[in-house]
Amino acid sequence: FTSTREMTAALNTEQLLQLSPDKLLETHTVAEAVVVGQQLAKEVEKKREELRVMVGERYRDLIDAADTIQNMRLCSSSVIQSVGGMQQSCSSLQHQSAMQAVTSMQAKDLAPASANSPYLGVAAAIKLMTAVPELIWAAVEAGQFTLGAQLFLLAQHVHTGLLADAGGQVTAEKIAQWFPVIARQWATIQQLQSTLLTSCQTKLSAEQLSQETAVDSLTAMMLLKNCTMEQIFQDLLSFRSSSLSTVLLSGRTDSARPAICSTASCIIASVQAVHQAFIQGSLMQSLSSIMSSSSPPTIELVGCSTLGPIARHLPSPIMQFRPRLRGELKDMEKEKVVQGMMKWFEDVGEKARVEAKALLQYVITVEGLAGVREGLYQVLGQARSSWNMVGKDVLGKEVCLWDTLYRQIVTERVVELLGHRVSEVLGNVKEEVKKVFDNSEHFMGESFVWTEATSDLGNNWGKGEAEKGGLEMKCWSWNTCIQDLCGGTDTGLKGVLESLMAYTKGEKEEGPFDKFCDNEEIIEKCSSISRQEIAELVASLRSLLVKDKEITDMVLL
Repeated sequence: FTSTREMTAALNTEQLLQLSPDKLLETHTVAEAVVVGQQLAKEVEKKREELRVMVGERYRDLIDAADTIQNMRLCSSSVIQSVGGMQQSCSSLQHQSAMQAVTSMQAKDLAPASANSPYLGVAAAIKLMTAVPELIWAAVEAGQFTLGAQLFLLAQHVHTGLLADAGGQVTAEKIAQWFPVIARQWATIQQLQSTLLTSCQTKLSAEQLSQETAVDSLTAMMLLKNCTMEQIFQDLLSFRSSSLSTVLLSGRTDSARPAICSTASCIIASVQAVHQAFIQGSLMQSLSSIMSSSSPPTIELVGCSTLGPIARHLPSPIMQFRPRLRGELKDMEKEKVVQGMMKWFEDVGEKARVEAKALLQYVITVEGLAGVREGLYQVLGQARSSWNMVGKDVLGKEVCLWDTLYRQIVTERVVELLGHRVSEVLGNVKEEVKKVFDNSEHFMGESFVWTEATSDLGNNWGKGEAEKGGLEMKCWSWNTCIQDLCGGTDTGLKGVLESLMAYTKGEKEEGPFDKFCDNEEIIEKCSSISRQEIAELVASLRSLLVKDKEITDMVLL
């Protein structure tokens, strides 16, 4: 037993973990197995103790970290409260000086009521805050987002003034305590800011965007977000890219013509909006008319009838308020606009080409492709009067959407469809000839040639060529089987020719682009495909003649 203990005592932790119970009982006695079990139990208890120690240490560290976080939170809250107190004190001083100036100006006319002026000013400001939300909603419903943005900023300015002392021992704490409606009303007005921004974004992301709507929405967004011209320009490009992506996605459930025309309309509207807002300077003019010192104060948008007689007690900072931006208002350089639009046009142009190519795969007739071209011709024609100038100013060069995006794709699809139809017609002829060769008795035309029939001369003299049994057909030894083959070929190729003429034939007229500039290329490629297919057909027929020795004397062509 002692030797057994010595043997098993040498087992370390790794060896104990690798022990197999079955092999242990096969190679060791029961006493040795008991010793190993005792050693394993001691090892388990040892590891359990180590785990308790480690968990205790980690828990102690966690408690220390929590205490540290709590102390940091208390310290930061104290700092925030101190900064807030400083802001309120500064606002109070500024507002008190403004109120004192107003009081001194009104002292001559309102000397007996001068003690109530602070209270009347607070009441007038609260009246204004309660009237503004309805006016903002009316502006949003009317699509006048700039008006709504100005009213929101006025309400924000009024609320800021109510957070300061009104003078005459009317402190901000007393105002908040006496008038809890201020906090509730401001919570309602704050929600209108997101409503205004969302409405502007929706308008700027629409497929059809008028220039006036674009300028109005951009002006409102600049006032509400307090951003620069460069930032709002990038936002506009982002919205227009999103609009185009939506148009491309919705076009997958529509036919090719309206989908492609919608894409072109979206691109045109985007370029025109950028031209009006940034190249023509309408956005800058709109902001200047609102923010300039010579502009009428924003309070005039409310109207005296809305507030009533109490409007004359409004403090001077409210009466003279005009929106302003954080930084200096600077117009965007034309070069930056052109560079940004060129990059944007390259991106959306690539997406439009890829989507148009996929849509045209579902157009299986040349006449359908002609309809797509005609739709684009009409869409581009509507903007033709100003497009050349607009495109040159915004994109740095004259751009024709047909030539840049769609012409090559449509032309390739036309050639593909015509080539496929030629191959299909001549392929059918090849199959019919094989069937006839399999039943070669149809080609034995002696009885057809030497048998007289009443239809040899046709119904009238000189019209025998119109009859399958006409005399001319017998002279050529073209029996009814050969006539059917040739007639089917003529009919099929005639259909190809009609489709070709439907796309290439028409009168040239002055318009947004030349619809027939690719006629020669299309005709040349179709002719090349036809020659190649006919040569393959002739080679196939000759190979059939060589294989069939019994009918080598027949002439098919």
